[in-house]
Amino acid sequence: MNLIKQKNLVLAFTILFVSSCQTSQNEIKEPEVNKIIISEDKIFEEYLASQWDKDLEDRPIFASL
Repeated sequence: MNLIKQKNLVLAFTILFVSSCQTSQNEIKEPEVNKIIISEDKIFEEYLASQWDKDLEDRPIFASL
């Protein structure tokens, strides 16, 4: 009977150890990517604005629509 209790105790500690390793791995934070995306968005908006101005100079009829 004592052997069964010991096996159950070892099994319980093994499960506890494995679950604690998994929860600590879930706490790893991902690096911030938002700053890069915002700056790329700003560059793209400036590019579109310059293309818009260029198209208006090339085709002024387009501006009257």
